Amino acid sequence: MPPPPPGRTSLLQAPLQALLSNDFYREVGRTWRARAFIYLLLLVAASWVPALIQWYMVEKQIMSVQSQDFIRQMPTITIRGGEVTINADNPLFIYDAETGEPLAIIDTSGETQSLAGTSASVLLTRNKLFLRKNDLEAQTYDLSSLQNVVLTPADARSAMDFFLSWGPILLYPVLVLVSFVYRVVQVLCFALLGLQFTMATRSRMSYQAVVSITIIAITPSIVISTILSVAGIPLPMDWVIYFALSMVYLVIGLKAATAPQEPSPDDHAT
Repeated sequence: MPPPPPGRTSLLQAPLQALLSNDFYREVGRTWRARAFIYLLLLVAASWVPALIQWYMVEKQIMSVQSQDFIRQMPTITIRGGEVTINADNPLFIYDAETGEPLAIIDTSGETQSLAGTSASVLLTRNKLFLRKNDLEAQTYDLSSLQNVVLTPADARSAMDFFLSWGPILLYPVLVLVSFVYRVVQVLCFALLGLQFTMATRSRMSYQAVVSITIIAITPSIVISTILSVAGIPLPMDWVIYFALSMVYLVIGLKAATAPQEPSPDDHAT
Protein backbone atom coordinates (compact mmCIF):
# COMPACT_ATOMS: atom_id res chain seq x y z
CA MET A 1 0.00 0.00 0.00
CA PRO A 2 1.56 3.36 -1.02
CA PRO A 3 2.14 5.91 1.73
CA PRO A 4 -0.59 8.50 2.21
CA PRO A 5 -0.02 12.05 1.01
CA PRO A 6 1.59 14.39 3.55
CA GLY A 7 -0.87 15.32 6.27
CA ARG A 8 -3.23 12.44 5.49
CA THR A 9 -3.73 9.57 7.95
CA SER A 10 -3.01 6.12 6.51
CA LEU A 11 -5.74 3.50 6.42
CA LEU A 12 -3.71 1.30 8.77
CA GLN A 13 -3.57 4.07 11.38
CA ALA A 14 -7.26 4.90 11.08
CA PRO A 15 -8.68 2.39 13.62
CA LEU A 16 -6.46 3.76 16.38
CA GLN A 17 -7.02 7.36 15.35
CA ALA A 18 -10.77 6.74 15.46
CA LEU A 19 -10.46 6.19 19.22
CA LEU A 20 -8.27 9.15 20.07
CA SER A 21 -7.92 11.95 17.56
CA ASN A 22 -10.20 14.94 17.02
CA ASP A 23 -7.89 16.09 14.23
CA PHE A 24 -8.47 12.80 12.45
CA TYR A 25 -12.26 13.28 12.51
CA ARG A 26 -11.72 16.78 11.11
CA GLU A 27 -9.59 15.33 8.32
CA VAL A 28 -12.19 12.68 7.52
CA GLY A 29 -15.01 15.20 7.38
CA ARG A 30 -13.09 17.45 5.01
CA THR A 31 -11.26 15.08 2.67
CA TRP A 32 -12.48 11.47 2.98
CA ARG A 33 -15.23 10.36 0.61
CA ALA A 34 -14.55 7.20 -1.43
CA ARG A 35 -11.56 6.65 0.84
CA ALA A 36 -13.95 6.17 3.77
CA PHE A 37 -15.74 3.31 2.00
CA ILE A 38 -12.42 1.70 1.04
CA TYR A 39 -11.46 1.89 4.71
CA LEU A 40 -14.79 0.33 5.74
CA LEU A 41 -14.30 -2.56 3.32
CA LEU A 42 -10.80 -3.22 4.65
CA LEU A 43 -12.03 -2.99 8.25
CA VAL A 44 -14.83 -5.48 7.62
CA ALA A 45 -12.46 -7.83 5.79
CA ALA A 46 -9.98 -7.67 8.68
CA SER A 47 -12.72 -8.29 11.26
CA TRP A 48 -13.39 -11.74 9.75
CA VAL A 49 -9.73 -12.83 9.82
CA PRO A 50 -9.62 -13.73 13.57
CA ALA A 51 -12.72 -15.90 13.15
CA LEU A 52 -11.06 -17.65 10.21
CA ILE A 53 -7.91 -18.30 12.25
CA GLN A 54 -9.99 -19.55 15.19
CA TRP A 55 -11.81 -21.94 12.85
CA TYR A 56 -8.58 -23.57 11.71
CA MET A 57 -7.03 -23.68 15.18
CA VAL A 58 -10.03 -24.85 17.24
CA GLU A 59 -13.34 -25.41 15.47
CA LYS A 60 -11.94 -27.55 12.66
CA GLN A 61 -10.58 -30.16 15.09
CA ILE A 62 -13.80 -30.26 17.10
CA MET A 63 -16.02 -30.60 14.04
CA SER A 64 -13.70 -33.19 12.52
CA VAL A 65 -14.13 -35.49 15.55
CA GLN A 66 -17.89 -34.95 15.67
CA SER A 67 -18.34 -35.52 11.95
CA GLN A 68 -16.31 -38.73 12.02
CA ASP A 69 -18.59 -40.09 14.79
CA PHE A 70 -21.61 -39.18 12.68
CA ILE A 71 -20.23 -40.72 9.48
CA ARG A 72 -19.25 -43.98 11.23
CA GLN A 73 -22.93 -44.57 12.07
CA MET A 74 -24.22 -43.49 8.68
CA PRO A 75 -25.64 -46.00 6.17
CA THR A 76 -25.47 -45.78 2.39
CA ILE A 77 -28.38 -43.60 1.30
CA THR A 78 -29.92 -44.11 -2.14
CA ILE A 79 -32.54 -41.89 -3.77
CA ARG A 80 -34.19 -43.23 -6.92
CA GLY A 81 -37.32 -41.75 -8.42
CA GLY A 82 -37.65 -39.38 -5.48
CA GLU A 83 -37.72 -42.16 -2.85
CA VAL A 84 -35.08 -42.78 -0.20
CA THR A 85 -33.78 -46.22 0.74
CA ILE A 86 -30.95 -47.26 3.05
CA ASN A 87 -28.93 -50.45 3.51
CA ALA A 88 -29.96 -50.77 7.17
CA ASP A 89 -32.99 -51.44 9.35
CA ASN A 90 -35.62 -48.73 9.90
CA PRO A 91 -35.71 -46.50 11.81
CA LEU A 92 -31.98 -45.81 12.12
CA PHE A 93 -30.74 -43.49 14.87
CA ILE A 94 -27.38 -41.73 14.73
CA TYR A 95 -26.24 -40.81 18.24
CA ASP A 96 -24.00 -38.19 19.78
CA ALA A 97 -21.01 -40.14 21.12
CA GLU A 98 -20.68 -37.87 24.16
CA THR A 99 -24.28 -37.40 25.29
CA GLY A 100 -25.93 -40.50 23.86
CA GLU A 101 -28.73 -38.32 22.47
CA PRO A 102 -29.88 -38.91 18.88
CA LEU A 103 -28.45 -36.45 16.36
CA ALA A 104 -30.29 -37.76 13.32
CA ILE A 105 -33.08 -40.19 12.45
CA ILE A 106 -33.43 -42.00 9.14
CA ASP A 107 -36.85 -43.60 8.77
CA THR A 108 -38.15 -44.56 5.34
CA SER A 109 -40.91 -46.76 6.77
CA GLY A 110 -43.26 -43.84 7.46
CA GLU A 111 -43.28 -44.44 11.21
CA THR A 112 -41.53 -41.14 12.03
CA GLN A 113 -43.01 -38.11 10.28
CA SER A 114 -41.54 -35.16 12.18
CA LEU A 115 -38.86 -34.10 14.66
CA ALA A 116 -41.48 -33.40 17.32
CA GLY A 117 -40.79 -35.27 20.54
CA THR A 118 -37.15 -36.00 19.69
CA SER A 119 -33.87 -34.25 20.40
CA ALA A 120 -32.58 -35.02 16.90
CA SER A 121 -31.71 -32.17 14.57
CA VAL A 122 -32.11 -34.14 11.32
CA LEU A 123 -34.85 -36.44 10.06
CA LEU A 124 -34.71 -38.19 6.69
CA THR A 125 -37.94 -39.89 5.58
CA ARG A 126 -38.90 -41.63 2.35
CA ASN A 127 -39.17 -38.35 0.41
CA LYS A 128 -38.41 -35.48 2.80
CA LEU A 129 -35.51 -34.03 4.76
CA PHE A 130 -36.23 -32.14 7.99
CA LEU A 131 -33.61 -29.86 9.56
CA ARG A 132 -34.36 -28.37 12.97
CA LYS A 133 -34.13 -24.57 13.11
CA ASN A 134 -35.04 -24.24 16.79
CA ASP A 135 -37.14 -25.98 19.43
CA LEU A 136 -40.37 -25.04 17.64
CA GLU A 137 -39.50 -24.99 13.93
CA ALA A 138 -37.95 -27.28 11.35
CA GLN A 139 -37.07 -26.60 7.71
CA THR A 140 -38.52 -29.17 5.29
CA TYR A 141 -36.99 -30.11 1.94
CA ASP A 142 -38.91 -32.16 -0.63
CA LEU A 143 -36.69 -34.83 -2.21
CA SER A 144 -39.22 -36.14 -4.73
CA SER A 145 -37.49 -34.38 -7.63
CA LEU A 146 -34.22 -36.27 -7.08
CA GLN A 147 -33.96 -39.19 -9.46
CA ASN A 148 -30.62 -40.92 -8.98
CA VAL A 149 -28.48 -40.06 -5.96
CA VAL A 150 -26.23 -42.36 -3.93
CA LEU A 151 -24.50 -41.07 -0.78
CA THR A 152 -22.04 -43.43 0.88
CA PRO A 153 -20.12 -42.86 4.13
CA ALA A 154 -16.98 -42.42 2.00
CA ASP A 155 -18.71 -39.69 -0.03
CA ALA A 156 -19.81 -37.95 3.15
CA ARG A 157 -16.29 -38.14 4.58
CA SER A 158 -14.78 -36.62 1.43
CA ALA A 159 -17.36 -33.82 1.39
CA MET A 160 -16.80 -33.07 5.08
CA ASP A 161 -13.01 -33.05 4.68
CA PHE A 162 -13.35 -30.61 1.78
CA PHE A 163 -15.68 -28.36 3.79
CA LEU A 164 -13.46 -28.37 6.87
CA SER A 165 -10.40 -27.51 4.79
CA TRP A 166 -11.77 -25.09 2.22
CA GLY A 167 -15.25 -24.07 3.38
CA PRO A 168 -14.17 -21.03 5.43
CA ILE A 169 -11.87 -19.78 2.65
CA LEU A 170 -14.62 -20.11 0.04
CA LEU A 171 -17.14 -18.45 2.36
CA TYR A 172 -14.81 -15.60 3.34
CA PRO A 173 -15.51 -13.35 0.31
CA VAL A 174 -19.25 -13.91 0.73
CA LEU A 175 -19.13 -13.07 4.43
CA VAL A 176 -17.09 -9.94 3.75
CA LEU A 177 -19.46 -8.79 1.00
CA VAL A 178 -22.60 -9.38 3.08
CA SER A 179 -21.06 -7.68 6.11
CA PHE A 180 -19.91 -4.73 4.01
CA VAL A 181 -23.39 -4.21 2.56
CA TYR A 182 -24.88 -4.42 6.06
CA ARG A 183 -22.39 -1.86 7.39
CA VAL A 184 -23.03 0.50 4.47
CA VAL A 185 -26.77 0.44 5.15
CA GLN A 186 -26.08 0.94 8.85
CA VAL A 187 -23.79 3.88 8.14
CA LEU A 188 -26.30 5.57 5.84
CA CYS A 189 -29.00 5.28 8.51
CA PHE A 190 -26.75 6.46 11.34
CA ALA A 191 -25.59 9.37 9.17
CA LEU A 192 -29.17 10.61 8.93
CA LEU A 193 -29.15 10.92 12.72
CA GLY A 194 -25.81 12.67 12.50
CA LEU A 195 -27.21 15.11 9.94
CA GLN A 196 -30.05 15.93 12.33
CA PHE A 197 -27.44 16.66 15.01
CA THR A 198 -25.57 19.08 12.74
CA MET A 199 -28.82 20.86 11.91
CA ALA A 200 -29.75 21.11 15.58
CA THR A 201 -26.37 22.61 16.42
CA ARG A 202 -26.45 24.89 13.36
CA SER A 203 -23.29 23.31 11.99
CA ARG A 204 -22.74 23.34 8.26
CA MET A 205 -21.78 19.90 6.97
CA SER A 206 -22.82 17.91 3.91
CA TYR A 207 -24.44 14.50 4.16
CA GLN A 208 -21.42 12.98 2.39
CA ALA A 209 -19.11 14.35 5.07
CA VAL A 210 -21.37 13.04 7.83
CA VAL A 211 -21.34 9.60 6.17
CA SER A 212 -17.54 9.58 6.15
CA ILE A 213 -17.40 10.52 9.84
CA THR A 214 -20.03 7.88 10.65
CA ILE A 215 -17.86 5.18 9.08
CA ILE A 216 -15.05 6.13 11.45
CA ALA A 217 -17.47 6.40 14.39
CA ILE A 218 -18.59 2.76 14.10
CA THR A 219 -14.98 1.54 14.14
CA PRO A 220 -14.80 1.03 17.94
CA SER A 221 -17.98 -1.08 17.89
CA ILE A 222 -16.65 -3.29 15.09
CA VAL A 223 -13.30 -3.76 16.83
CA ILE A 224 -14.85 -4.55 20.23
CA SER A 225 -17.45 -6.93 18.79
CA THR A 226 -14.71 -8.80 16.89
CA ILE A 227 -12.58 -9.19 20.02
CA LEU A 228 -15.50 -10.37 22.17
CA SER A 229 -16.70 -12.78 19.49
CA VAL A 230 -13.30 -14.45 19.15
CA ALA A 231 -12.91 -14.58 22.94
CA GLY A 232 -16.35 -16.17 23.27
CA ILE A 233 -17.54 -13.47 25.67
CA PRO A 234 -21.29 -12.76 25.34
CA LEU A 235 -22.48 -9.18 25.74
CA PRO A 236 -26.13 -8.84 26.82
CA MET A 237 -28.10 -6.42 24.65
CA ASP A 238 -24.99 -5.93 22.56
CA TRP A 239 -26.79 -4.10 19.77
CA VAL A 240 -27.94 -1.42 22.23
CA ILE A 241 -24.41 -0.99 23.57
CA TYR A 242 -22.84 -0.84 20.11
CA PHE A 243 -25.47 1.64 18.93
CA ALA A 244 -24.87 3.89 21.93
CA LEU A 245 -21.09 3.65 21.49
CA SER A 246 -21.37 4.53 17.81
CA MET A 247 -23.59 7.51 18.60
CA VAL A 248 -21.13 8.77 21.21
CA TYR A 249 -18.25 8.63 18.74
CA LEU A 250 -20.41 10.13 16.00
CA VAL A 251 -21.22 13.15 18.17
CA ILE A 252 -17.55 13.49 19.15
CA GLY A 253 -16.52 13.27 15.51
CA LEU A 254 -19.10 15.79 14.31
CA LYS A 255 -18.16 18.26 17.02
CA ALA A 256 -14.48 17.89 16.18
CA ALA A 257 -15.09 18.25 12.45
CA THR A 258 -17.23 21.39 12.81
CA ALA A 259 -15.16 23.11 15.51
CA PRO A 260 -13.10 26.11 14.38
CA GLN A 261 -9.53 25.01 13.69
CA GLU A 262 -6.99 26.69 15.93
CA PRO A 263 -4.23 28.49 14.05
CA SER A 264 -0.89 26.72 13.99
CA PRO A 265 2.31 28.29 15.38
CA ASP A 266 3.42 28.88 11.78
CA ASP A 267 0.32 30.98 11.18
CA HIS A 268 1.20 33.17 14.18
CA ALA A 269 4.76 33.49 12.92
CA THR A 270 3.59 34.86 9.60
